[in-house]
Amino acid sequence: MLMHDSYQQFATVREALPHGQVLHVFGDVDLSTVKQLDRAIDDAAAGGERLFLNLAKCRYFDSSGLAALVRARERVGPRLTVLVKPKTGVYRTLQVVGFDKVFNVVTELDTCWI
Repeated sequence: MLMHDSYQQFATVREALPHGQVLHVFGDVDLSTVKQLDRAIDDAAAGGERLFLNLAKCRYFDSSGLAALVRARERVGPRLTVLVKPKTGVYRTLQVVGFDKVFNVVTELDTCWI
């Protein structure tokens, strides 16, 4: 069980909810892990349900991760919601490039499970 906030290794965990799929992302998203993220997003989105991409435990998110979000948006469309922790590097990255205005980005679980 993953219990602490410092995840060194990249991993994804998929969770089925009654109203969609949650893809929890842990560790770093960069050039060496982005293909794994793409595959995990494809698998989670295959059923046509809403997809909640939980980046709250993601430690690092570079431009390859941003590109993965663009690809996910092309495949999933408005069914995609991205969850990030406020005041983190990942959140700041999404803000700097304006993704918080283009994507459905939320900072609390309660707002996206409705």
